[in-house]
Amino acid sequence: MRMEKNKLTVKNKDGVWYIDFQKIIYLEFMDKKISLYTDDAQVVFSGTMGHVQDLLPPYFIRCHRGFIVNEHKIKNLNFGKNYLTVSSGKVIPISRSYKKVFREKIG
Repeated sequence: MRMEKNKLTVKNKDGVWYIDFQKIIYLEFMDKKISLYTDDAQVVFSGTMGHVQDLLPPYFIRCHRGFIVNEHKIKNLNFGKNYLTVSSGKVIPISRSYKKVFREKIG
């Protein structure tokens, strides 16, 4: 996994994927795998969220131990109930431990 000009390069059992940062909605870490979601694809690969986060532009924000979201794809924020909704309609939790940092980055 590496970053190339405006793209994240990911390898998995199906091959090599070149994913434009602008198209990424969110990433989810589960069962030692990372699922990356765009409007038209889901790519599953091995890695750590920390390593992926280091490769992403600053508009990607960690809101939970298991989620990183593209700030430009957030449709709705509910800090009272600790969740957000992204452009795909997926509801993603905002954990207490990431809430303060997340709120500071969002503004």
